[in-house]
Amino acid sequence: MLYQEDDRGGLQVLQGKDNWRDVSAIPGSFVVNIGDLMALWTGGRWVSTMHRVTNPQRGDTSSRLTIPFFYLPNHDASIEPLRPFRDSPAVERFDTVTVSEWVSRKVQKIFG
Repeated sequence: MLYQEDDRGGLQVLQGKDNWRDVSAIPGSFVVNIGDLMALWTGGRWVSTMHRVTNPQRGDTSSRLTIPFFYLPNHDASIEPLRPFRDSPAVERFDTVTVSEWVSRKVQKIFG
């Protein structure tokens, strides 16, 4: 979750395979980056989007401090779409897995 203090930019999301799109800051709002696990819990209703932050342009002396925090349930917890999202047609593409299986798949996808 990122509070948009002013019109400082730099956040981009991946659109397609290689098109990075700027996300305009709306002062006083929040940007919430949803992870893959949240996408699974919502049956794909909330989307996990690849994102990045670019360096400010030369001469821009503004700064931003980002402190990421990642949290996972217990390794043996069962993960599946939550009840309100189970009726979505997109749910079929999400398997029920344990957290350890999910993490193992993520690591394999990144480093395998």
